[in-house]
Formats: sequence, structure tokens, C-alpha cells
Amino acid sequence: MKKLILTLVYTSVLALQCFADDITVKLTITAAEPLQSELSSHLRREFRDLRDVVITQGHGADYNISVVALTADNHQDGSQMGYAVSVLLTAPLPTNCLDNVVFPRYQAGVEHLLSTAELVGLHQVFLCPPDGVALFSEKLVTRIDTQFFERTRQDRLAVHAETNSVSKIQSTNNPYLSAPSP
Repeated sequence: MKKLILTLVYTSVLALQCFADDITVKLTITAAEPLQSELSSHLRREFRDLRDVVITQGHGADYNISVVALTADNHQDGSQMGYAVSVLLTAPLPTNCLDNVVFPRYQAGVEHLLSTAELVGLHQVFLCPPDGVALFSEKLVTRIDTQFFERTRQDRLAVHAETNSVSKIQSTNNPYLSAPSP
């Protein structure tokens, strides 16, 4: 019974530890008012609903999302047709991605150059009807979540699982941590 309780506690702690790593997003929205406020409100709410995503303003976010929106007007009668919304999603390039390719004496210089490089994950222009900002925001965040954030979650779970299996092996191989033999 003790073993079962300890296993359940260990599994619970492991699960909480795996999901403790929030995905950080730097969200930048450029548009004329009131469109900027409306887009900002809807997009931030959709990202908050994901629970493990945190909007940040600082450097070092997992993802940078830049949204630029313009009003699309009919030139003949001046009526508003909707919005053109450009979305750019980037992620910092890992500085160790060329570790096995670059000569060691150039490693520091390459890491410095790569520290500002970013990978483009998504760049697309969307057309949005005047009354469709809420629906657009929901669909955009769902797409970003399934195409990018889910992969990050899976990678982090794999790293946690690998780290825990390595620490479990180390603890069983450590004579000071293992139980004495009968």
C-alpha cells in the first residue's frame, strides 16, 4: 500500500513538474484604434485560455508573434470591407544548433551571431470581415496552439521523461542511495 501511495505521489509531482513550464509569448499588435484594442483584447483572452501560455513583454520568449492589421475600404463608396491582418510567428534559433558543425575556435562568434537569429514558423496575411475579429482570434490561436505550442509541450514532456529516467538510473546505480542488499 505504501508503494502504491508513493508511486501516485511521484507520478503527480512528475505531472505537475512537466506542466510547470509555461510557454512564453511576446505578442506585438500594430493597428489603428479601435482595431488595435479589439485585436489585443481578443487575442490575449484566447492565449490566456490555453492555461500554460504566458504573454510577456521581455526578451527570451519561446515565441514572438507580430500582428499588423489594416482596414480594407472599398475605394468606390468608402465602405469598410473588413481587415487585412498579417501574422508573423517566430522563435529564437537555438544557439547550440551548430555545435557539431562549427570549429570550436569559432563557436563563441557563431553563438553571438545566432543569438539574434529567429526561425520563421508562420507568416500569412488573412482577410477578416468587420464583425469577425473575435472568430479570427479564436481560429488563429487554435492554429498556433496545434501547429506550434503542442510540439513544444511534447518536446518538453520528452525532455522531462528523459531527465527523470536518467536521474532514476543514477539513483539506482548510486550505492549511497540504494537500499542495502539483504
